[in-house]
This record gives sequence, C-alpha cells and structure tokens, in this order.
Amino acid sequence: MRVEVLAGQTLADLAIQVNGDVARIIDIALLNHLSITDDLQEDQFIEVPDIDSAKASIASVFENKSIRPASAIEAVQEDILEGISYWTIGLDFKVN
Repeated sequence: MRVEVLAGQTLADLAIQVNGDVARIIDIALLNHLSITDDLQEDQFIEVPDIDSAKASIASVFENKSIRPASAIEAVQEDILEGISYWTIGLDFKVN
C-alpha cells in the first residue's frame, strides 16, 4: 500500500496511522530504504506493509476519524528583540 506523506509526518506517525503499531516503523523504513529518523517530505509517497490483523482495530480508528498524526519537530527561528525595552543591565546593556 502506498501512503502520501502530509506536512510534519514521520515514519513513526505513518506506522501508527496505517498499521496501528509504532513497532512497524522498522518494516516501513526497510521497505523504503530509509532510516527511521529520516525526514520525510510533504507529498512524498511511502510504501507501507499490510496491516497486522491484531492491530487492525487501532488502524481503523485513525482511518474512520481521519486522524493523521504529524509529530515532526520543525526549527522555529525566534526574532531577536532589540532596543532599550529589551536590554538587561549588565547582560547586553553595558554601563560605563
């Protein structure tokens, strides 16, 4: 089965969403010649193994409720605030 990757999804997210078991992450990685920590790109297609019948009920919850986990951590650049209102005496505001 092929699954399209959504923004922010990891192999672990896909393993839980499609197979109902995060342990299937290794099977998915091997099937796609990836590392379990590789970053996935939005709109990328990933092959996933067939659902284990013991976990089918978990996978069906994700499917029936349209739950698409996306837990990738994205770096957020913080704005550096400048000006006297943001400076601290002795730290970045020097008094001579």
